[in-house]
Formats: sequence, C-alpha cells, structure tokens
Amino acid sequence: MKPAFALIAMIVASRVLLAQEVAPKKVTTPDATVPLITSANRFNPSATSILGASDTLAIAVSADGKRIASVGGASGAASGFVSVIDVPSKKELLSLRLPRSSNSVAISPNGKLVAFAGSFYDLTLVDVDSGKTLFSKRLDGAAHVVFAPDGQSLATATLGKTVQIWDVPSGDEQTKFLGATVPLRSVAFSADGKKIAAGGGEQQQNDVASGTVFVWNVATKRLLQKLESNPPAPVTSIAFSPDGTLVAGASPDRQAHIWDLANAKIKTTLTARQQLFGLAFAPGGTLAGAMSDGSIRLWDSASGEEIGSLKGHIGLCFCVAFSAGGKQLVSGGSARSVKLWDFTDKKELATLRQDERIEDLPVPLAMAATRDGSLIALATEDKGIVLRDGRTGEVRATLKGHEDAITCVAFSPDDKTLASGSADKTIKLWDIATAKERATIRGHTNWVYALAFSHDGKTLASGAYDKTVRLWDPQTGKELGVIEAHRGSVRAVAFSPDDKTIASGGSDRFVKLWNLSNRELKFAEKGHEGAVRALAFSSDGKTLASGSEDGFVKLWNPATGKELVATKKEHNEEVTAIAFAGDRTLLSGGSDGVIRQWDATTGQMIGAMQGHTGGVSGIAVVNGGTTFVSTGTDRLIKRFRQDSSGPVLGCEAVSGVEDSGFYNQEHSSDGKPFRWTNGAAKLAVPIDTDKPPVAIELEFIAERA
Repeated sequence: MKPAFALIAMIVASRVLLAQEVAPKKVTTPDATVPLITSANRFNPSATSILGASDTLAIAVSADGKRIASVGGASGAASGFVSVIDVPSKKELLSLRLPRSSNSVAISPNGKLVAFAGSFYDLTLVDVDSGKTLFSKRLDGAAHVVFAPDGQSLATATLGKTVQIWDVPSGDEQTKFLGATVPLRSVAFSADGKKIAAGGGEQQQNDVASGTVFVWNVATKRLLQKLESNPPAPVTSIAFSPDGTLVAGASPDRQAHIWDLANAKIKTTLTARQQLFGLAFAPGGTLAGAMSDGSIRLWDSASGEEIGSLKGHIGLCFCVAFSAGGKQLVSGGSARSVKLWDFTDKKELATLRQDERIEDLPVPLAMAATRDGSLIALATEDKGIVLRDGRTGEVRATLKGHEDAITCVAFSPDDKTLASGSADKTIKLWDIATAKERATIRGHTNWVYALAFSHDGKTLASGAYDKTVRLWDPQTGKELGVIEAHRGSVRAVAFSPDDKTIASGGSDRFVKLWNLSNRELKFAEKGHEGAVRALAFSSDGKTLASGSEDGFVKLWNPATGKELVATKKEHNEEVTAIAFAGDRTLLSGGSDGVIRQWDATTGQMIGAMQGHTGGVSGIAVVNGGTTFVSTGTDRLIKRFRQDSSGPVLGCEAVSGVEDSGFYNQEHSSDGKPFRWTNGAAKLAVPIDTDKPPVAIELEFIAERA
C-alpha cells in the first residue's frame, strides 16, 4: 500500500539509546498497579472533527475573480479542508477533506489548478474540475505556497528555511533559493514575477524574537534584500505592492511593517488594536489587513493612516485577497466563512460560504448513530432532533414534534427507525427515509430518560422518571409490559446480545437485570454511590458495564450479578456515557469532558483523551467497533479511529523538536513494533517489549491518515 503522504523522519542515531545503557532525558514508569501490556483495542486520541470550529485560514482568487480557493480546518483537531467556489453560481466546484488543517492555498491564474500546503509537510497540486491529484511533493517542513503570475510554476517557503520553485504540472524542482536563515512562514511573488519574497522568524521561550523578509531575483536567484522587523517579531504574512517597490509584512505583535525595496528600510509601521493576520495590496496602494475582531482594516500605504474598515465576519477574519482588478475584495474567517466585498463602495456583496456557528447550535443532550456511522442523531433541549451526515456534519433533517426537551434517542438495528424520548413523557418513532413521524407512544407518567432497541428489533425498552421500565412493540407502538424497576428514576436501559435479558440502572444506585420473557428480576446490585447513568453489554454478553454519577465505571458478570474486577475511579466527575467496542475495549465519557478507554477483562484504564471541553453527552461505536463518534456540551461532534490491535507499551519520552509529552509505543498483533504515537504524529521505532523504553529525539514527524 502506498500512502498518500509518506512518513519521513530523521533520527539522530547517537541519541537512540537503550535506557539501561544511558539514562534518557525523561522516562517514567506507569503506575505499578497498571499492567504494562494490554491486548484491548486502542483508539487514536487524534479526533476528526465532524462538526467543529472549522475556520477559513487562507484564500486565493483566480485572475478573472470567478473562482475562489480556500483552506483551513478545526483548531487542535485532525481535520482540514480544501474548497474551490464558483463565484457567479456560488457553487462549490471542489471539496476535499484533509487529515489535518491546512493554512496555505494557491489557485492558478486560469482557475483550473489549486495547490495547498500546511503543517503536514506536503505540497499537493489538484485539478479543480476533475479532482485529480497531479502531484504531491514531500517538503522539509510546514509550508506556504503561491503560484507564479504566469501560472507555469509554484513557489514554496518552509519552516525548514527553504524556498523552492516547482514546475507546473510536472512538479519538478526548477529553483532553490539560498540565504534564508530563519524558519519561513509566508511567501509571495511580485506582480511581474521577477521577484520572490519569503518572510518568517522565531519566537523563543526566553522572549528573544527575530523577524526577517528575504527578497530574491527570480531569474538570477540572487538574494537582493534582507529586511528586518523592528521590534523583532516573526513575519507571518507578506504582500508586494502592485508596482513591486514595497513589501508589507504582518507580525503577531499587532504590527505590520512596510519596507521600501529601494533602500531596504522600513517606510511605515502600522500598529493595530487587534491581532493582524493576512495582508493584501490593492492596485491603488491601499493595504488591507485581516483582523482578529472579524474586521478588515484599510491603510494608506504611503502615510500609514487607517482610512476605513469593513465589518461582517462573526468571529475572526484570517485572510484577504483582491480580485477583479482591485474592485472587489475576498475574505475568509471563522465558521469557514468566505465573503465577497465591493471595495469601491466598501460594502458586502455576498457570503459565499459560512457554516453554522457552534455557539449558536442547541446543546446536545444525547446522541445515536447508525451502524455504519453515516447518520448521527442529536437530541436537543429545544424540542428538536437534528440528523447530521456522519462524514460532513451537514444537516440532513430536523425532526420536530415533541413539546419539551428530548432526552434520549436510539436507532433500530436496521437503521430505518429512530426512537426519541422526551420530558413531555412521550416516545416518538421516526421514519428515517422520509424524516416523518411514524407514531407517538404514551404510557409513561413522567420524563422519559432512556431508550434501547432489542437486537432483533422486535422490542423497544424505555426508562423514565416514573421509576418504570416499559416494553413496546416498535411496529405498532403497543405496550408489551411494565416493570416496576427502581425506587427512583430509571436512567439507563440495555439489552443483552441474545435479547433474553434487559439491564436497568436508576437513581437509587442499583444495577438490575431482568428476564425479558417474564419480566422477573434476575439480580440487583448496589455497587455505586451515585445514580447509574449508563449501561452497556459487551458483544459476547459476558460483561455488563455501568457508569455512575459517583465517577466509577464498574464491570459485572451478567450470569451471577457479581462484580468481575475492581476498578479505580478515573473520572473526576459523573460518568454520562458508556459503549463497548468489541468484547475487550470499553469507552466511557464523563461530565469532565474526558473519554477514557478500558480493558474490560482487567478493569484497567488504558488510555484517556480530552474529548470535549464540556461534558460528554454521547458515545456511539460504529463500523464494527473500529470507529466511535462522540458529542458533548461544547456542541462538537468528533470521530475517533482505532489504532492497530495488539499490546500497548506505555512510556513517556521526549521529542527534540515537536514537544515533550506522553507517548505510546504500539505493536502489531504479531508483537512487532508498529509506530510511535504522539497525537497525530507517528514514527516507526524498533523497540522490544521486554526492554525498557528508549529516549529518542526526532528532527520532525508527520503522517497522513
């Protein structure tokens, strides 16, 4: 298998030392009570954002202004996008999903090709109309990209201090420019294509900073100028004036410098009231800047005076570009927004793209997903159920009918029916194909808290504040039976895989198992010190897991009613969601926002990830246990994928470039080393499980999912 983005890493061999020979920089041993090896499946903590705070971080416009390319992604999430919009029709011509956020894009003058780069160390060129990748080049660092004015070549500048020009469409290197001495964070051609500039710098922990713009002659490759920022600060965005005599550069210190290339001196320094991101020159010499308050500030480049502003982005504005000969301005910002402005009249012409703002969405109280993860149902407090595409997060339908908050949802085994329970005391059945209500079930005398379908789809169980578990025929809505289950509200219900047993958990702190055929109690255990909020059976039916407001996850033997193994309290707050991914791997989510992974055979926690900044509202395992999705009170939806099966060796190590932190050495099923993991960064490392961990310094590490 040939990966789209090959893994490249430079390892300083002399730094790879066995722990028993040379003490590593930083190695810790896991808690002695936790087994070092586990064969439970493990999920990668780097989530893909299905519904999250994606932003437009960079834009580019074709020469005729008819096509706009944009890239971006969700901060801190393993997701990104590339988009090309046709301006006249406002239709999206190209839409690509990336494993990481991208922060640089270029479109050819004729609008037929789009190039993108970013933190994943690759330059990729794609045909807009066909979606075909023409080439993908591995670079020596995170990169920025720009098309030459004639469209015959591309230039990249990298954090590896390298500036290169590549042939289009072959991808062959044409030129490499020498002389850059700092990591580069921006690149631009002059309008005539005769000069190229790259800006960058460093901000070190001791507050020592540097900021430099390098300018070369394209034909001779000679370094013409080395422009220093004052005060020193990294240059994160640059732009040539239309006549090529000036270069503007923005820095994180809320300043922008305009250098005169005739004498390589600063002509004007602009000081902004907010963070200044992207820059662009208008043909008349006006400089536009994208601001962190969502506005676009306009300055006279000769005097440095602010002469106006454009306001319309909700959130941040990250990037700007002029089109139509300077008559129009394009900007990108929060919520994947792309806006078109009339620059002459200083007014907004159109919003070409803008996603829902996360903060404007209703808080999800519960979640369910189809078995293949293609559809996600969110129960909300505003009386509606939102059906979202499991891949894109786009709204498929909104189901309205309940008269109060919706507290629980469940898909039937064939994914054709969705059941919803509400504080209005009713249960509704929805036809997924038509997004229409099929039936309303009444019987509970108080809030409905929990729902579960039997595996054969013939029975629907519900638990409510009225202390009962009720059984229904989901085809007719007829009540099949009532169980006076708990002394308090019933907060969770679950069917065993063979559908012979139903489990219930209540605010009375009991976990109970009932014989489904005669509704008789099989056992009742009070193992928790708080209300039982979540229940789940393993796929083989040999384990029942419960999660409680006491912060504990407990594992029970359904045959005997006894606790299988003792578990530690790992959640800082109440456990709100539980799901099995196979027989051995258990997932739990809490109101602390953390999603924890457990080996269900040992009761040991084997991993934790910060799932949501608010509490976890739901976890759903899909695709046969290889993937799970989650949502929380932060309103985000995330997808987590399973890493390779096999034992996990826990250790802590240090990366010489990226950062220090907790890492995990993973092994394939045959016990051989598989990959070194730090979030989304992975590197194959030869290490034996019977030897202590090793300390490794990496020059860089990256991969693509």
